[in-house]
Amino acid sequence: MLLEAFISVWPFLIQSSLGIECYTCGLEEIDPEIHKIGSYSVRVEMGKDLGHKMYNHSCYEMETKTGQNVPIKLTTIDLEDQMASVEDLQEVVNFLKAANSEWDLEKGLVIYENEYAVMRERVRTSSKPEIPDWATWELLRLKNYDMRMWIQECGEEIQHCYEAWGDFKEQLPNFRGCSGTSYVYDNQCFKETQAVTVSDLPPQSVDVVVNLCYCGQDLCNLNINSGELPTVSALLIGLVILGMN
Repeated sequence: MLLEAFISVWPFLIQSSLGIECYTCGLEEIDPEIHKIGSYSVRVEMGKDLGHKMYNHSCYEMETKTGQNVPIKLTTIDLEDQMASVEDLQEVVNFLKAANSEWDLEKGLVIYENEYAVMRERVRTSSKPEIPDWATWELLRLKNYDMRMWIQECGEEIQHCYEAWGDFKEQLPNFRGCSGTSYVYDNQCFKETQAVTVSDLPPQSVDVVVNLCYCGQDLCNLNINSGELPTVSALLIGLVILGMN
């Protein structure tokens, strides 16, 4: 309902790999698979750029750095602060190495959440000193989060990125991406209250505050400073939004 209330999706396929790059999120229809077959994935591989993209996911995931299957590199040093004693630490380290040669914390172990759950359960069922849950390693996960998955190549004819957000029923839907038009804008923002029909039964018209900002540099639309938002006509906003891909 929010998607219908906020934006109309233009079936515009980008073929060129040249031009500006923009953070893109918030619209399921902007599918990485359309732009490059096989590119969609949420799995991160440390030290590798496989060109994976997930910009059809929500901007909330991008802003909170969630939604990706991110590994951590876990070492004895990392685990040391989480154990009750040096003896407990060494017992666990020795047990893991004996149980699985890949679980060598002295060398450092690259591991995903599902694999860590298996390792942790193995320690627990073997009556060894407990190791912490996955949430303990949040800082290590964030360190390896791949923001490149949210980047879309817009094509040489596109010169601006956009960020758009609205206010509807105490929700703040947010969208980012490549401008769907080659028109050269000044870096600027617009604000307008628009009457839209929502799908509640019976259908009703509600006012939605729409904010739309443009910027003309690579990856400039992570958090555009809107400043003072001049009011423009609903017609202009409608045309601009309709051109978004």
